[in-house]
Amino acid sequence: MLLMLIFALISAGILYASRVDAVQEEINLLVEGTSTGSGASKSGRLPHLVFIMFTFTSPLLLAGALSSGLTVLRWLKR
Repeated sequence: MLLMLIFALISAGILYASRVDAVQEEINLLVEGTSTGSGASKSGRLPHLVFIMFTFTSPLLLAGALSSGLTVLRWLKR
């Protein structure tokens, strides 16, 4: 179950990364061999900021959820 949770968080991170314009341009360059050449971001910096915040906060949220789950489990066993 923990492995599924980790893979779900990784896939969510990949989803957020795919919405960042710079990452999309690099993927297009890798797959098609051509660049879109658009230096200006179409949708702003919001997806980039969401990806950075997700990357920094997901380990903390995972540790908090696991700690809370273990605390509840220990409390129920008493």
